[in-house]
Amino acid sequence: MQYYQRKGKIKKKWYQTPLALIVSVAITGILVSSSAHFYDAFRQTRIKRVEAEAKLTELKEHRDRVKTELAALATEAGTERVLREKYRVAKEGEGVVVIVNDKTETVATKPEKRGIVGFFERLFRME
Repeated sequence: MQYYQRKGKIKKKWYQTPLALIVSVAITGILVSSSAHFYDAFRQTRIKRVEAEAKLTELKEHRDRVKTELAALATEAGTERVLREKYRVAKEGEGVVVIVNDKTETVATKPEKRGIVGFFERLFRME
């Protein structure tokens, strides 16, 4: 009988103890948390990279536009065009015409109120 009782009490190894289980769960939690942090940083970096590539494309297009404008300014006709546009300069014998649109706005008037309310509104109106 003693043989069976001893056999029933198997000695646990160190990795089968509750403390080892708690430690392994804690380590697993820390690793999962840090990997989530690294994934978030990776995602933010990817978003910023896409934004930077879009900005680079925009700047390259701007550079190309500026280069074409500079090439146009290098010629005499391009310089003359810019002077005429910006400073409204004319050659000898030419005149500069400036067209101004006459915009007259019509203001709709409200009908005057009658009675006591209309009297007090006209009395205290600031004109």
